[in-house]
Amino acid sequence: MTSFRLLAGLSFLLATGRAEAQQQPEPSGWRLVYAVDSLGSRTQGDKPALLAAVRAGLPVRVGFGIAWKLRDGTSGGVEHVADAAFLTIHHGEVFAQLRPILGQTPAAREPDITLRTPGDQLWYALLDTTGRLQGYFSGDSTSRTTRVATFWYVPGQGAAGPSRLY
Repeated sequence: MTSFRLLAGLSFLLATGRAEAQQQPEPSGWRLVYAVDSLGSRTQGDKPALLAAVRAGLPVRVGFGIAWKLRDGTSGGVEHVADAAFLTIHHGEVFAQLRPILGQTPAAREPDITLRTPGDQLWYALLDTTGRLQGYFSGDSTSRTTRVATFWYVPGQGAAGPSRLY
């Protein structure tokens, strides 16, 4: 009889634990904590909040967009959001390295992106809170720096991001 009670009690605890685990709230997502335009001027959020999040070791995601205008006057662009792989604070600015990705080329006039497979070119990126994107393709002798608006996210609920990133 004692074995039955023990087994019944353990079954109850396991079932209760599973039920409680299923009732746990889902992660709340990401919130925009800071944003700058391509010149590094604040457009949303609070830089001290971003600095505090980095210093606390929170995960950070960075969004940015690249716009273009075609010869016929039409415009387009791409939007990117990626996890920061390595963060640095220097002179009060935040610098985020992204994990290398296989390079890609978007089609300007249609929803198509192709991978840069010849030579398996990896793309490395460094973004900062002054509105700079430094990109480098493996095998190139130099990197390129472009001015872009950047959007900095940390886990949690709060300010929504922009309707588009370029």
